[in-house]
Amino acid sequence: MTIRIRNPKTTALTFSSGNIVCTGSKNIDESLLACRKYTRLLQNAGIRVCFKDFCIQNIVASVAVGFPLKLHELAADNGPYVSYEASLFPGAVLRVSNPKMVFLLFRSGKIVITGAKDIDHIKKGFLCIYEPFVLKYRDTENLNTSSSTYRTTSKKRKHDDLI
Repeated sequence: MTIRIRNPKTTALTFSSGNIVCTGSKNIDESLLACRKYTRLLQNAGIRVCFKDFCIQNIVASVAVGFPLKLHELAADNGPYVSYEASLFPGAVLRVSNPKMVFLLFRSGKIVITGAKDIDHIKKGFLCIYEPFVLKYRDTENLNTSSSTYRTTSKKRKHDDLI
């Protein structure tokens, strides 16, 4: 069952096992409050539930580095760690193992970080990838941040190289 509340604006997925997964909160305190509200809603509906074992499983964060990234080069140089298929998804998917997280890097310089258990993991993970994966692939020649334009010009450049 899916339940939504407006304050804090979150969504809860409730399972027959009794577990609730809460998404959409902006911080841990908001998440805790939302989970308590969902528990109270279920109790008021006559469902016998109690609130216990609250834990954060996944934090999603985003950052904008302020410059465009060369995603094709990033993927070509880091094959085992980076997946980039521009026709399917506009971002390069970078997987790191320590700390175990996933980074979605976009041409615009925006980065989405997922898989962290706490804020310190996000900071540590971002610092680990910043120099070797972000700064190294900063595009200083073409400052266009559009993913579709980048994909088109990259295809054209590949085609011209083949001729």
